[in-house]
Amino acid sequence: MSRKPRIMAPVALAAVVAAGMIMMLAVTGCKQNAGQTVATTETTRSRTASENAEAAPDEKLKAIVAGSNKLPAMVEFGADWCPPCRQMKPIVESLKKEYDGKVDIVYIDTDQYKDIARDYKISAIPVQLFFDTDGNQVFRHVGFFPEEKIKLQFSDLGVD
Repeated sequence: MSRKPRIMAPVALAAVVAAGMIMMLAVTGCKQNAGQTVATTETTRSRTASENAEAAPDEKLKAIVAGSNKLPAMVEFGADWCPPCRQMKPIVESLKKEYDGKVDIVYIDTDQYKDIARDYKISAIPVQLFFDTDGNQVFRHVGFFPEEKIKLQFSDLGVD
């Protein structure tokens, strides 16, 4: 009796490989290539009115680097289509509220501000840049960054 070839084995293997790739993106970050996204998971959403009412992120970054705000800062580079960036968003929003007046926290969308991302050599997202009160970049992290570790960076910058 002859056996029929099994088709399920290659399908199962493809599912395992796809799941592994998704996990790798979630852990290591999303790659970008010359300002173009390599893979997208959803379309970029339009900005809300409250986001538009806030000062432009590029202007905030200029003030941070100039040291004119006299606060330490964290700049988060990300995009709406990036899964680890979406995981970081509630953490960043929570920290903005908790450290209001102590740390300047800015989110820069790499799809909207490609020139800034290029200037800071952002090739994978999310990226967190930490600046001292004089505007010097003192730490850089690529990928998902847990809230506790961000708070340790704030502590290293002299923030309670």
